Amino acid sequence: MSALVFDAVIENVDRRATNPNCLVAGDRIRLIDHELGFPSKSVVIDWLPPWQEGSLNWLDQPDGHIFCKGLKRRDVDVSPLWEAWSGVSDDRLQEYRAAIPREWAEALPAVDEALDRIRGARDNIDGVIAEILRVLQ
Repeated sequence: MSALVFDAVIENVDRRATNPNCLVAGDRIRLIDHELGFPSKSVVIDWLPPWQEGSLNWLDQPDGHIFCKGLKRRDVDVSPLWEAWSGVSDDRLQEYRAAIPREWAEALPAVDEALDRIRGARDNIDGVIAEILRVLQ
């Protein structure tokens, strides 16, 4: 469930059954290939934040998110998700920004937009989770 929420927030439309972008070893999964995540709101037509109803319908398309089908109509404990997202502090987000090398200065507007998206999801995590649960009904 945490991978689904993460991909929903960063709008990673590239983790689907035909292109899972996951490494699996036993019962452990590693998410890879996030290059389509954090698309700029300026290039996405009719962009909606992930806490608004209808914004995450793309997760449940025929070739939608790889984990959506398996989570449909399941009783999922969302409290760990809520705790994890609520625990992302502004200081932590500033640490992420400060980790960007000076040589990548021209990428800072995109970094700031990504951090704003994370901050928005954190501040509206109840709505994000409600929208995920609506999609999984």
